[in-house]
Amino acid sequence: MKRTLALLALILAGCPEPPKVNRCIGAVQDLEDCWKWDNARGAEGPGDPYQALVGSDPNDSAPLLVSGLTNSKKTKIDDRIHDIPTVGDLCFHILMAIFQKSAKEFERDGVFIIEREEFAIYGIVITKPETRVRLQQRFMKMAKERGWTGEKP
Repeated sequence: MKRTLALLALILAGCPEPPKVNRCIGAVQDLEDCWKWDNARGAEGPGDPYQALVGSDPNDSAPLLVSGLTNSKKTKIDDRIHDIPTVGDLCFHILMAIFQKSAKEFERDGVFIIEREEFAIYGIVITKPETRVRLQQRFMKMAKERGWTGEKP
């Protein structure tokens, strides 16, 4: 009974919604739990962090995704044929969606594209850590040009 009253008091008090950047932080952390890739929807997993980040305010999500490019933790996406994608790989795909860029635009940075690969997560390959650092620098520059620095005006 006490719990019910406490919950009701919180609801009536109009507790503020948690800051959206906090939700983006959680979603970036949850990318490692993604277990399936769909070319139309991207990565799928508990809480749908991929779609949450794609649909978030870029000012909140872009800086977190840029820093996540170097995250080498493996996801749970495993077709038992290809290397398991990392959180950094998912961050790259989300950043391409947010900035409306194609993988071809990053070939000179060291991104390899396998043309005949059915699934984009396996057809766009980043093998070198220095490539990820170059991508971080490039995306951070694009984010700053758009004012997406994570700071509130």
